[in-house]
Amino acid sequence: MSRRKTVPNLMRVAIDNKDAWDFAWALLELSRKEFDETGKFSTLSATDIKNLLQALLDREGPQSSGKTATIHEISAFLKK
Repeated sequence: MSRRKTVPNLMRVAIDNKDAWDFAWALLELSRKEFDETGKFSTLSATDIKNLLQALLDREGPQSSGKTATIHEISAFLKK
């Protein structure tokens, strides 16, 4: 099993590719790591995370390119 990419690397790749979707996932990964390490969110508030998750779930349409997340995918991602 390969190691997870670091948050700064995920963000850098998302910015280089101009991909807001991947940047949102990088922010979610940052929040997951913070909560795992400290038991609280410090960079983003719980409301920000809720809004980010809602945006990930709502993303549909021709611009989505098949990357719409399901609640099960997000749940599995957060439990890693």
